[in-house]
Amino acid sequence: MQNKTSLFTAFVVVVLAAAALYQYRENQHVAELQAELEQLRAELAATDTLNQQQRQDFESYVESLESNLSSATVQISILSSALQDARENYFSDLEASRKVIEAETESAN
Repeated sequence: MQNKTSLFTAFVVVVLAAAALYQYRENQHVAELQAELEQLRAELAATDTLNQQQRQDFESYVESLESNLSSATVQISILSSALQDARENYFSDLEASRKVIEAETESAN
């Protein structure tokens, strides 16, 4: 009977040791997963910060381009108006010169 009790006690000790080993390994695995999770969270936070900075830089760049486009549009409008005035002045001066030449030609004859 004592032999059976010893055998049962040994079996219980082996089962408890196996359970303890299993629990230890599971705890190690959980700790590794938690460390990996923390590392991924840190990487995500760094990436998020970088993405926010890149977004701000991009939005600033777009605003700059929009401002430049607006300025260029105004300059084109001014230049277009000046070109139209120059054309009108050119044709007006050409017509005046033609009249002067005609008048001088008539007076010379």
